Amino acid sequence: MTGPLACLASAALWAFAVTLFRPLIRRYGPWKVNLGKGSIALAAFVLTLAALGQLRVPSPAEGMGGTQWLTLIGAATLGMTLGDTLILASAHSIGAQRTFLIQCLSPIASSLLAFFFLQESLTLLQGLGILLTITGLSLVIRMDRAEKRPVNRRGYLMALGAMLCQSLGIVLNKPSLRVMDAAPNAALRIAISLVGIFALLHLLDGKRDAPPLLRDRSSFLRLLVASLLGTFLGFFLFILGIQNTKAGIASALTSTTPIFAIPFAWILEGTRPQARSILGTLVTVSGAILTILG
Repeated sequence: MTGPLACLASAALWAFAVTLFRPLIRRYGPWKVNLGKGSIALAAFVLTLAALGQLRVPSPAEGMGGTQWLTLIGAATLGMTLGDTLILASAHSIGAQRTFLIQCLSPIASSLLAFFFLQESLTLLQGLGILLTITGLSLVIRMDRAEKRPVNRRGYLMALGAMLCQSLGIVLNKPSLRVMDAAPNAALRIAISLVGIFALLHLLDGKRDAPPLLRDRSSFLRLLVASLLGTFLGFFLFILGIQNTKAGIASALTSTTPIFAIPFAWILEGTRPQARSILGTLVTVSGAILTILG
């Protein structure tokens, strides 16, 4: 039971962290929050790896050559610099639950790309999973229209962009993971992503008058808790999960993040869930799980 429980705990922690990040995103913007959470997580990873005697960079003799470095840089830039920032921006616009629901499209995108470009066949379960996922998302989006709330297209587009960036990041990260452990790989990805975030922050962020994030005690404490629980501990639980259960089951269990986002939004933000929203979330997650396991 260690593996499945670790995967579920990882999904819950990430949902909790993103919900905690939302007030910070509103005040400081997604780029600064991503820079802050990445810096805290990197410090935690470095201290942990140093304590375990694993703080080192793999050499070319161990297989970490130019190709592996290029793909690692690409994975960090797409998956974390852009992907995580888009997730935070989307969560601010449409909420954590809807953002994570869009992430459930990732296995569908992978299956359809494999079907069209690699001639891989779709199983009946995968087809049913795709249908359920689209149906569940339609229920949630139609609920906004039924309540006469404008559908935030920009928020949904950012969530789709995050899904695409993170999917590409996972693919690009595979060559480096073949020659190094997951924890040092994560620390390197975070370090590379911080360089990209810092550069883009100066190019794109025009809010120069925003109060410094690290100087406000309450904001920093919120950032610290969310970063340590979501980015650091959540990742370690995910690694523990995939080491102790099958990859498909691990992916399916971690796709339950939208379900955990519902009670956290209610408790932390006072957003009372609607029956159609809960139903749409359950249907969407069920579809994603079927697509993964099919």
